[in-house]
Amino acid sequence: MKIQIRKEGGKPAEIEVTRDDESWSVNENELDKLPDDVRPHIERMLGAATRPGGAVGIPPEGFRLPDAAQDWGSMIEKRFEEMNRRIDRLPNPLEGRREFLKSV
Repeated sequence: MKIQIRKEGGKPAEIEVTRDDESWSVNENELDKLPDDVRPHIERMLGAATRPGGAVGIPPEGFRLPDAAQDWGSMIEKRFEEMNRRIDRLPNPLEGRREFLKSV
């Protein structure tokens, strides 16, 4: 299968797909015109094209991380919040020195 995607500015992406002796030419708003077995490939590629680095696609609608991954993400977020609280409590090494420098 050969897939070409062209995107210019805010216009919908133009997509050309060739598989064996079949071909389709649609834009990103007409993906329903593609065969069911071709559409997921295009959707993944369009997702990759819209993200920085193009490394990952857009998850399918209704996609949900496994509970373990959600718990892990929640744990990391809590750890960052705790680190930020600790950083905020660190003494400021410049405190008091500003007044001293002004008097000199």
